Amino acid sequence: MKNIKTNWVFNDLPGFRTVNDFATYYEFPYENLPPIPEDTDEDFSWIISQRERGMGGNLDGTIELAKQNDIELPQSLHVFIEKKLQKYMLSSTDYYFDSGEKVTRTQNPSGFLLHLIADSQWCYHWYLFVGDNGEHCVLGCVEPYGYEEYASVNQSVVNIEGSELELCSPSFFEFIYRFWIENEIWFSLAYTCNNILTPRMVEYLAHYAAVVTKQNLNTVQNRTIYEGCTFYLSDKLPALKGCIFQDCSFRDAQTEFEKLDNCRFIRCNFNKVIFHDSSPKFQGGIANSLVVQGNIYDLEWLDGLHEIEELRICHMNISSSRQVKLRTATTCIKSIVIDNVDISNVIFSDLNRSKPNGIKGLQKVTIINANVFAAHINQWNIAQIKHLHFKQVKLNPPVAKALLKSDNLEEMCFEETFYPEIHLLKQALPHCKIRQI
Repeated sequence: MKNIKTNWVFNDLPGFRTVNDFATYYEFPYENLPPIPEDTDEDFSWIISQRERGMGGNLDGTIELAKQNDIELPQSLHVFIEKKLQKYMLSSTDYYFDSGEKVTRTQNPSGFLLHLIADSQWCYHWYLFVGDNGEHCVLGCVEPYGYEEYASVNQSVVNIEGSELELCSPSFFEFIYRFWIENEIWFSLAYTCNNILTPRMVEYLAHYAAVVTKQNLNTVQNRTIYEGCTFYLSDKLPALKGCIFQDCSFRDAQTEFEKLDNCRFIRCNFNKVIFHDSSPKFQGGIANSLVVQGNIYDLEWLDGLHEIEELRICHMNISSSRQVKLRTATTCIKSIVIDNVDISNVIFSDLNRSKPNGIKGLQKVTIINANVFAAHINQWNIAQIKHLHFKQVKLNPPVAKALLKSDNLEEMCFEETFYPEIHLLKQALPHCKIRQI
């Protein structure tokens, strides 16, 4: 097509393909996009391999509209409709597939527009263009062509060269591939949920980042993908943006990150790692000791770590709506330290071994400078804990009753903590060493 803009219209890819202003969609020159892998098959097996996601709408009416107007649709669209592949796709702005109500005739070039996707607020629409010569592509614009109630924009014939339509993709197949993979990547980078970054997605992101492979390093750069690298980082790292660490090893006794933005660790190993004001994402990996502190409002991102021997949570404010969810990743935790944390009565719910994914190996809990109520302890699997340490903690009287369930407690320490019911604990738990210092 001549005399028409060529742009990929989509969201940013946080940390990698960034924009400086705020909008629902942005225009990216198509020639600057990553190439489609040559081995990408056109039967959409790469979509079907995902779990069902449920992107709204369908294109069930498209085949009938094409028949009525003697339009030959691309084979890839037939496959997409027959397999109902929209149910495997994510939707970053809640857009949905919709066939529209009618076909729109075009000139310059001559052909037809068939509606494909509408933004949830109708601020943008994507269309399949099929030329009289049988060639096709995907166009987009803000105008809602193909709907009877919007007759003001639905001329009998739309002049493409004189309209707001822009070329978004040279084929339906290529459009769906980018639409699918960029949604998958966007959810992985923009959300705290652990949507997995697959090798295919990392390869796509590598177009926007430097790639460093199998090197020994003592520094880290923004917008870089590190694969199989070994790091020796003696100093606290400054703020980092758009980094992926894959199969990397951090060898220092302690690795400290000041702030991470849109960073991902895939199968990485640490000795002790400290995160300030950061919620990185993990896909596998081991950390013997993990410290999180500062402006962090939930810990769901910890689910991606497979092993944590000791977890220390410091100087955080966790509300009841943002409870700490320490599920499958934390079943091996042996020690937890809660230090200067404003907690609700649900923060420790995942310490209960009776839950399917509760922590099973926890042996020591230390609480420093926090209010602790019986409701907290009643949610723990207190029977498995052997060491309990309160420091500068306010305890209310019912705590004693909750602690009486702790048959396996070997040691309990009340440091700078006044608790008038301590004599009841000593009488009821003669096997436990109880100290008040």
